[in-house]
Amino acid sequence: MRRSAWLLGLVGLVAGCGGGSPHFQRAAGWHVLWRHGELVAANVPLAPADQSLSSPPSRTVAALPERGIVIWLSAIRRRGGAIDAKFPPVPLRVERAVATDPPEGFFCAPAARPHCFEAGGSIRRMQARAAGWNLGATIFFGRDRPSPAQIDAANAELARLSL
Repeated sequence: MRRSAWLLGLVGLVAGCGGGSPHFQRAAGWHVLWRHGELVAANVPLAPADQSLSSPPSRTVAALPERGIVIWLSAIRRRGGAIDAKFPPVPLRVERAVATDPPEGFFCAPAARPHCFEAGGSIRRMQARAAGWNLGATIFFGRDRPSPAQIDAANAELARLSL
């Protein structure tokens, strides 16, 4: 009994000190997955093929409905050095992300395909640093020009990132 209480206290101390891995706090309507330094959050169910430990969420994005959002985030501990300088100390917000082409192996969402490569399009990318982590985020929207409600929803999910 005494050993269990000690172990429980240690776990609480480590969790309170930020000893865990980055994760999205649970939210209604969002599906989250963590694997080997990558996090995925989507407001639609993840495609079965994207739930493995070796697949990016490309199949979910390829079938993303117009209302859909997929956030694909990598988190790497800061180590100091030149690579860390590429990650500015800015908050993860859609407004700070830049429009980009689909990453290799990805396609645009069906409704976004006609304008996928235009400025302000359906895929946004950004880098940031926070709480000892370098973060790379790619945000996929289900339409070529995300609505204000989609931007607000993506920002709300990004705000639920615990580091």
